Amino acid sequence: MITTENMLYLENLVKVRLDAETREKYRLQMGSILDYVQEITSLDLGDVIPDHTHKNIYKNDIVDQDTDHIKRALANAPDKIGNLYKVAQVIKQ
Repeated sequence: MITTENMLYLENLVKVRLDAETREKYRLQMGSILDYVQEITSLDLGDVIPDHTHKNIYKNDIVDQDTDHIKRALANAPDKIGNLYKVAQVIKQ
């Protein structure tokens, strides 16, 4: 159960202010969501077999030794230093 005090705490965390009517509306909606989550967690899924397997979806990092892409990227640069774009200073010390 979400209380009004919980809602005020959440408002403070996210730095928003709600009027009483909106706060009550969201309190009820969040309560319904939490009730539904509680219902889902109470399901007995002991005999359910997962239909997927976990795989490593990451690939190894490979350094590209071809520098043509750098030359193409810098071809239209208004100003450059070596293989870098030269830009105006943004932060003054």
